[in-house]
Amino acid sequence: MRINGSAALDMCSVACGRINLYYEYAIHSWDIAAGAVIVKEAGGHIQDPLEKEFSLTLGRVMAGNPHIVKNFLAVAKK
Repeated sequence: MRINGSAALDMCSVACGRINLYYEYAIHSWDIAAGAVIVKEAGGHIQDPLEKEFSLTLGRVMAGNPHIVKNFLAVAKK
């Protein structure tokens, strides 16, 4: 696990392939909005970790490769 102190920076690390997955709870929309756009534009996947439809207002985010996100959620459910 790694935290750089900036959600947007961590999400940019996902977008460029430096890290595989980023997730966080209790985060403000202004902390993840730019990062979400960058991840999507890079071909990454953004979703709510509780598997609801992603929204900036939920305060939860998960970003990564779609396959890694799916596998992480399967392991986390156990």
